[in-house]
Amino acid sequence: MAENPNAQPTPSPAHAPEGRLDSWKEIAAYLGRGIRTVQRWEREEGLPVHRLAHEKRGSVYARREELALWWESRRLTLAAPPTPGAVDAPVAPRLERVTWTAALTSWPALSSDARLIAYVSDAGQDGTTPQIWIQQIGGAALRLTNGEREYSYLSFSPDDTRIIFTASDDSGPSVYEVTTLGGEPRILQRGASRGRISPDGRWFACVPLDAVGIRSVLHQVPLGTYLGWNATAAGFFKGQPCGGGLTGGYIPFAKSKAERLASNDPRLSLEERYGTQAGYGCLVRKVADRQVSRRFLRREDADRLVKEASAVDNLAGIPDDPARNALAEKLCRR
Repeated sequence: MAENPNAQPTPSPAHAPEGRLDSWKEIAAYLGRGIRTVQRWEREEGLPVHRLAHEKRGSVYARREELALWWESRRLTLAAPPTPGAVDAPVAPRLERVTWTAALTSWPALSSDARLIAYVSDAGQDGTTPQIWIQQIGGAALRLTNGEREYSYLSFSPDDTRIIFTASDDSGPSVYEVTTLGGEPRILQRGASRGRISPDGRWFACVPLDAVGIRSVLHQVPLGTYLGWNATAAGFFKGQPCGGGLTGGYIPFAKSKAERLASNDPRLSLEERYGTQAGYGCLVRKVADRQVSRRFLRREDADRLVKEASAVDNLAGIPDDPARNALAEKLCRR
C-alpha cells in the first residue's frame, strides 16, 4: 500500500526509557512509514536518529520529541510534490554553524553529500584527550574513538562509510580508519600521516614518516654533506646550530683519500666516489636524464646542471692514477 505523505506521526505505546524509540521498527511505526523510508529520511533529510556507542553495530534510537519537531519543520517539504521545470532561485552564500559543542573543535571533515561532519573535540571536558566525533548536520554527535592519542587529518572515504584519520602517540603517527557507525579503528599504514582514498576507492595515499620527497640531482650526486642547520665559527652565535639563520649548511668532501684520512673524515672523498671529473660529469648526466624522464626536471634545467658539472674540475691537483680512471670509466658505462 502506498504511504500517505500528509499523514501525521502515529504515536505507538511507550517503551522504556520513556520517550525513546529503540529500533528502526519502532521509529517507523511512530512515524507511520516503512523502515526503508525512515532510513532514507535519515540519510537524505536529517531525521534525528542516534547510534549507541559501545553497543552492537547498527543499534539506533530516537527521541519522540525530536522526531515531532523534525516532522513539523520538514512536513511541507516532504509532502509537497516536485514542481516540473522549477528553477531554484540563487542562494547568497552565508556562514552557518554546524556544531554546537562549547568546546575545542578542530580538524573538521565534511561528507561528500554534506550531511555528515566529523571533527576532533574534547567535548568541553578540560584536561581530557580530544576524541573524534561524528554527527549529522543538525543532529547529535557520536564519539568514535577513546584512545589517549592525538588525532588529526580527518577525511571521509568516497562512499562516506568510513573516516580516515591520523593518530599519533610516543611511537609516531599512523593512519587509521573507522566506520561512521562506530567500532574498533583499523590501521591502514604505520609511520605515516595525512591519509586519503582516491575518489574511485582503488588507491590509498599518505605521507610516510621517512619521506624524502623528490631528491635533487645535487643530492644524488653530492660534492659534500648538505645540512638543515648552519653553525657559525665566530661572533655572537658561535657554536650555535641555528646561528646561521634559516639557511642550511654545506660541508664539502675531501678531494682525495689521503686528504680524508689526514683529517679523520669518515666520509668518502671525491676521488673515491667519482674517480675523475669526467666520472662525476657522467653521473650527473645520468641522474639528470632520469629526473627528466620522470617529469621531475625540465630538459633545459638538466642541460644546465650537466654544463655546470663540467665547468669546474673539482678534483684538480690530484695525481693521475689508473684506479681513478677505471672508476670513472665504470660510472660512465653503467
